[in-house]
Amino acid sequence: MNRHGRINVLALGVIVGLVLLSALFLLSRDGIAQVSARFMNALAQGNTEQLAQLTYLGDRKPDEIKAKWEFTVNQASKYYRFKWKIVSVSETGPDMGAARLQLIRNSDSLSSYEENFSLPLVRVDGNWKVDVANISRDMYPSLPRY
Repeated sequence: MNRHGRINVLALGVIVGLVLLSALFLLSRDGIAQVSARFMNALAQGNTEQLAQLTYLGDRKPDEIKAKWEFTVNQASKYYRFKWKIVSVSETGPDMGAARLQLIRNSDSLSSYEENFSLPLVRVDGNWKVDVANISRDMYPSLPRY
């Protein structure tokens, strides 16, 4: 029995499965839009744990970053309300990107209006994080700094 040119069905299934799993793994990483949305949701809800995970502040430790966010959302900006939407995202380099936002500050007020802001992101250890030090202070009061 001559079997030249045939492939084992089981081997083919394993190869296809590995290709699909690796593609799923690569596509499941959060992109700029997903990280920006998670960051803005956490900011709106005052979720300091998630804000600390998504924040880049140089070589600061996560505990330090969380403490800074605790002060920002629970004391300095406790009653600050806003609405937001992501307009566009762009990757400006291999490890840099930005999300363009439209934000309504003090959204409880009738005189509020949409303003444009940028949310800078950097890739740290393969994950996107928001570079909070470079966000305009006009967007949100008392943002953490270095």
